[in-house]
Amino acid sequence: MVSLAEELRNRAEDGIREYRAIRDQLEKLSSLEASGEVAPGAATEIREELGGKARDVQERCRKTAGEIEETLGKLEVEMGSRVKEREVIEAKHKIGALDEDGYRERVAALETGADPIEDSVTELRELARRLGEVITGPEGADKPAAESEKKRSEYKGAE
Repeated sequence: MVSLAEELRNRAEDGIREYRAIRDQLEKLSSLEASGEVAPGAATEIREELGGKARDVQERCRKTAGEIEETLGKLEVEMGSRVKEREVIEAKHKIGALDEDGYRERVAALETGADPIEDSVTELRELARRLGEVITGPEGADKPAAESEKKRSEYKGAE
């Protein structure tokens, strides 16, 4: 069974990969257009198509980022409850309500369960950061559309 964190990771990685491929295609298109290998009209049409695809990918990434943030909130609550539970275990041990073996057993169980949670939190935070770059990063959410509009106006001005 695939965990929610794995599912989110897979969707995030797919979106990031897809967006980078579109960005690379736009860069190659600009280069080919600049060298005269692609006609301005064809480049404008392709740029508009790729810009639409990029916006679709960005929207999917935005939704995935929202789900990641929601999941992070739940995991952080879980981590907080484990910290509180450990404090209770330590207090019981200090007052003699929990013997040494019981103390070690319960602390070990908490730590064993905490590691995967902490790993998931770390991974999901990194994915959220990377998705943020797709959504608003250097290429920006509006860059494909803005480039398309700029090229369209340049092409129309050349007519």
